[in-house]
Amino acid sequence: MISPHELRAPFEDGGILCHPAPPLLAELISENRKRLSNATPLILGKSLQDIRTLARRETISTAVEFLKSNDEEVKVDPALPLMVSGHQPELFHPGVWIKNFALNFLSKKHTLTPLNLIIDNDMVKQTSIPFPVISDVPESSKVIACDFDQNNFGMPHEDWMVKNHEMFDGFGQRLAALSSAWKETPMGIEYWRDVSMAVAKGIKPALAFAWARRKYERMLGCVNLELPVSLLCGTQSFSIFVLDIIRRAEAFANLFNQSVASYRNKHGLKSKNHPFPDLGVAKGWVEIPFWLLLPGENRRQRLGVKEVYGEVILGTPGPQGLRLSLGVDDQLGALRKLESQGYRIRPRAISTTIFARLLISDAFIHGIGGAKYDEVTDRMIQDFYQVTPPEFLVVSATARLNLAGDLETESSVQAANHIARDIWWNPQRHPPCKPTDEWNALVYERQKLQDLSCDTRAGRKERYKKLRNNLDQLRVLIKANHDRELERARKLADRFNVQQQLQSRDFSFLLHSGKKLRNLFTPYL
Repeated sequence: MISPHELRAPFEDGGILCHPAPPLLAELISENRKRLSNATPLILGKSLQDIRTLARRETISTAVEFLKSNDEEVKVDPALPLMVSGHQPELFHPGVWIKNFALNFLSKKHTLTPLNLIIDNDMVKQTSIPFPVISDVPESSKVIACDFDQNNFGMPHEDWMVKNHEMFDGFGQRLAALSSAWKETPMGIEYWRDVSMAVAKGIKPALAFAWARRKYERMLGCVNLELPVSLLCGTQSFSIFVLDIIRRAEAFANLFNQSVASYRNKHGLKSKNHPFPDLGVAKGWVEIPFWLLLPGENRRQRLGVKEVYGEVILGTPGPQGLRLSLGVDDQLGALRKLESQGYRIRPRAISTTIFARLLISDAFIHGIGGAKYDEVTDRMIQDFYQVTPPEFLVVSATARLNLAGDLETESSVQAANHIARDIWWNPQRHPPCKPTDEWNALVYERQKLQDLSCDTRAGRKERYKKLRNNLDQLRVLIKANHDRELERARKLADRFNVQQQLQSRDFSFLLHSGKKLRNLFTPYL
C-alpha cells in the first residue's frame, strides 16, 4: 500500500482522492475486523473485545441522545460496526467536508454505522476566514481576513461563546456584499442565517456550525451519527482508556517519544513540535497525552501523573500546579467523579485518534494531514497495545473558486523573464523599431569583436573591454525596450502569484456555491 506521505491532494478542480481505491475497501474493513477481534491485549484488566463492545454501545447511545437534544431522530442498528471520521467544528475547505459524505456513502455500501466526531475539545484557532478580493487590475487582487468574531484563540471550541454579536450576526451580510460581483452566490450566505438562528437559541458557535452543516447534509441525503468529543469523554469506556494510560504512563511516554523521534528523523523534521511535542518525564512525574481544564476555566493545561505507594496523583506543571489524588482504591470511580466536580480531562490528538481507531471503529477515514501523522499512532497501537494497527482510509478533494479569470502559467512568467534577461545581455538580438546608423554600427562592431580571434591573454582582455563598452552603449539605445519587458515580467509574476492564492483549494466551503459543492459531493450521494 502506498505511504500516506506519498499522497497528494488532486490538482484538478473537482478532483477526489480516495485511498485505497473503492474496490479494495471491503477487504480493508474485513481485515480490520479480523485484526481487532483476534487481538489479545488487556486494557485495565479487561479484554480489548469487551472494551470495544462497551465503547461502541456508549458512543452510539450518547450520539443518539446528542442528536435528539437537537431535535433530530436518527435510527441506528446498534449491532452494526462503526465507520468513523472527525474534524474540528471549523469553516474548513470542501476537501475536508467531503469526508462526511464519503463516510455516509461507504457505510451504507459496506453495512456499517457512520459516525462523525466533532473535535470540540481542540482550540479555536481562528475567528475569520480568508476571502479573495478581486480587482479590475488582476495583479492587485488580494486575499483578506474576513472576521466573524473577536479573537477567542486559546480556548476549546466547547467553551467558545460569541464575543462580538454585531460582528457575528452581520457576517453573512458582509459575505453577500464582498461577493456581490461573483457569478455564483456563496452558500455561506444562507448557511450563516442558520448559524445565527442556532446561536440565538443558545447553541454555542461550534455546535451551531455543525447544526447548519448537518442541515445541508440532510438535504443531500447524508445522515451520519454525530458526537462531540466533549460528550464522548463522559463515557465509562473513555475513563477506562484514560486510566489505563495513567497506570502505564511512563511506558506510554517513553514509547511515544521514541516514535516521535523516529518520525522526525525519518522525515527530516527539525521542529520539536512536529508531528507532536514530546511528553515530559522528570522527577517522578510523567506527562500523558491529555489536557486538564480546571473548574470555571477554559485554558487547557498539560496533564501529568505521579504514583506514590500505589496512590495515583494527577497534576499540572510547576511547583504551584494543581494536585488531584485518585487514591489507591477505586481509581476509576475517582477519575469519573472529577467531571462532576468541574475538572475536565480531554484527549490530545494522538489519544483521540487511538481511542477512535482502536476502541470504537472498524474503519476510520482520515484527511491527508491526519493520515501522515498517524504513522506515530500506528506505532503506538503496535508497541503499547500490542495490536496490529487497523488500516484507515484517506479521503480528500479539491474545489477551486475559479475567480482569477484567464490564468497565467509558470512557463509564461519564465518566458517573460527570459526575454527581459536576453535584452539585457544580448541587446543586438532585439533591435528598436527603427534602427539608427549608430545602432547598426554598434551591432556590426559587436559581431566583429565576437569573431575576432585572440591568441594572447592581453588580446583577450582588450577584446573583453571593448565588448563590455559596446554592450553598455547598446543597452543605452535599448533601455526603453528592456524596462518595458522587465515591467511586463514583473506584472506577470505578480499576477501569477496572486492567481495562485486565488486558486487555492483551502478557501472555506462558505465561499462555494451550493451547486458547486453538490457537484463535488455527487460521487458520494
